[in-house]
Amino acid sequence: MSCSVDLYLIKLSDYLHLADSLAEYLSVKELSICQNYRDEQTMLKKKIAYSLRKIILASFLHVTPDSIKRLDIDNISNDMNPIFYYSTSYTQDVMAFALSQQENLGLDIEAIEDLDDLEAMMDQYCSIYELDFLAKEAEELKLQYFYNIWTAKEAFLKMLRVGLARDLSTLTVNQTNYSFNYPVYKVFYKKNLVKNIKIVNLYIRKTNCIISICKDSNFKLNFRTFNPTSYLLR
Repeated sequence: MSCSVDLYLIKLSDYLHLADSLAEYLSVKELSICQNYRDEQTMLKKKIAYSLRKIILASFLHVTPDSIKRLDIDNISNDMNPIFYYSTSYTQDVMAFALSQQENLGLDIEAIEDLDDLEAMMDQYCSIYELDFLAKEAEELKLQYFYNIWTAKEAFLKMLRVGLARDLSTLTVNQTNYSFNYPVYKVFYKKNLVKNIKIVNLYIRKTNCIISICKDSNFKLNFRTFNPTSYLLR
């Protein structure tokens, strides 16, 4: 059975002028977390990110932001009905936020940057099958393919809620086909296929980022936009 995933890509610096207004939707705990960042720009962007996630959730659940502003973002899914799942990832100035009402999901986004230690990272985080694949690719393609592999694995582990605790070299992600023009990967643990896992991999040219979204079922990806000011005026 196929379900849908709503994906939001947000440039945080676009909302710096709304930082104070957006911060009104944060709980005491969330404000405290944000205050731990010594750099003012980072602190403001973290406040914006936490607030925008709540406003998006409010829109998704068809409730007012006021009804969830005192809840910690990580506990909202336990307190609201219907049940839903979400995952968040950041890179530089971009936040990716994915939502679904069916099954768990994991999300990772990374900006493509030159890596001085690319070969060492490949050796540490890629399986022998992935290393063999990368060895056959042109040098100018290896960096992006490495980010494809890295984000796919991290999205998978985030779906499992184990973070990077697992040895990534024991996992192999293998592109199997395309879905709506996006590459689709399956996951192998050592040589064994992890059943029912689907990872969609995207390259976002505008921000030069790679995004991977992982679910344990087939899904349709919907790109979403929203206007937070419409909520701030309520």
